[in-house]
Amino acid sequence: MAKVTLICGKICSGKTRLARTLPGVPLSCDELMTSLFPEPMGDGYDAAARRAKEYLLSLAETLLRGGVDVLLDWGFWTRAERDETRARFERMGAEVELVYVEPTPERRAKNIETRNAEAAGGARDVYAADEGLLAKCDSRFEPPTPPERFTLVRNE
Repeated sequence: MAKVTLICGKICSGKTRLARTLPGVPLSCDELMTSLFPEPMGDGYDAAARRAKEYLLSLAETLLRGGVDVLLDWGFWTRAERDETRARFERMGAEVELVYVEPTPERRAKNIETRNAEAAGGARDVYAADEGLLAKCDSRFEPPTPPERFTLVRNE
């Protein structure tokens, strides 16, 4: 059975950049959402993102059954989501790795600046990360703890 990597970290921590360097097929909730909904969705975003993640989880199962390694790139902000996702793939016999991307404050500020410049320049695959979005996302993030068995990647 193939391997699934859960890429965990705050918004603008460097998760997608890391996913593009690892072996396997990257499945990104942000990329799916921005391709389907290029304009801000407001209150409807969270419900649509849940459906997008479920679609990507099902696609990951299909790929894993075919022997293809998968990278799930969407933050896994809560311990409950990480535990549930890990259990889902372990039940099917897949190897599961949790990778936690932790940027320095300076790196994250640079990532935010770059992301916002790309969004302002018309990039279709990113949403701008304004103060409201950052505060909302950061308030939901629960860093992984040692019992979760994770690999730490410091993004400097």
